[in-house]
Amino acid sequence: MKESFSCDRCPLRGICETPCPPVEALLPSADHGVMDSLRRRGALFAARRLHDRICETRFLIEHRDVLTGRLRIVFDLTYKDGLSQREIALRLGVHRHS
Repeated sequence: MKESFSCDRCPLRGICETPCPPVEALLPSADHGVMDSLRRRGALFAARRLHDRICETRFLIEHRDVLTGRLRIVFDLTYKDGLSQREIALRLGVHRHS
């Protein structure tokens, strides 16, 4: 997972209404597109959904060792390198929906 960030230390915490770029950067690149729709639904909804996605990502990273072979490679390219599905497919020489 990318470097951690805590809203607790943020100087804008008292006036924050939407997830900021440092918080968004915690998510894999595939999830960055959902942030715009979350922002439109309001700060509380966005914060809860973002927290869920971050917890899910942490869980996956903690259980990475269960994966084998190419699954682990795809996992690393997604969660550690932040590549999109298209970029991963190009790098591995496979169709994006494989």
